[in-house]
Amino acid sequence: MLVPEALPALLGGVLVMYCSSCGNHVGDNAAFCGQCGAPVNGGIDTVNHAQGVASEFTQGAPLSARTAVPTKAPPAERTTPAQVKRAVACFVASVILALIASLVDFNEPHNNMAVPGFFGMDALFIIVFWLVIYKIGKGRNWARITYLVLTVVGIMSTLLAQLPGASPPPSALDLAFDVVTTLLDLYGLWLVFTGPGSSWFARRVSRKVERPVDG
Repeated sequence: MLVPEALPALLGGVLVMYCSSCGNHVGDNAAFCGQCGAPVNGGIDTVNHAQGVASEFTQGAPLSARTAVPTKAPPAERTTPAQVKRAVACFVASVILALIASLVDFNEPHNNMAVPGFFGMDALFIIVFWLVIYKIGKGRNWARITYLVLTVVGIMSTLLAQLPGASPPPSALDLAFDVVTTLLDLYGLWLVFTGPGSSWFARRVSRKVERPVDG
């Protein structure tokens, strides 16, 4: 006597059984094959067992395998807030004014700096500040901290230049440029370190920390 085997397969979510003698499709509750008449012993139990295995496989799978949901950053994180855009505009205006002040100071009689050295320093100044400002617009937290440090250093340099005995003493035009650029920098820093600007940077930092790192 042939002992039939149930061959379960998941086809479109439906469990199907076949007769091991002739390969004919057998119903779930059938005791005999309708094609060759061979008995289907344990067919129902085999179906139930296969369904149980399939259910355990599905339930035991990770959530990411059962439900693949693409993760995207919320619109609030992808869009630069208006407050940060205003801060970037202030920083750009400050750099432009600082370059103008540098050109004015270069034409002063007391300035003995050579042309190559002057333009070399200005080129380095432009590269550093524009890189930092660009990264601020992209939400890099280190960039706003770097700009804060550079602003503090600039303010200290301006104050030291006002001390008695400073050589050469700054002109009124130099002081005007320094005051305007400092106010622009302070206002821009206030925008990125408070309110929506600060929250935007904090969300981007936390999202970067939570992002899995590939080994």
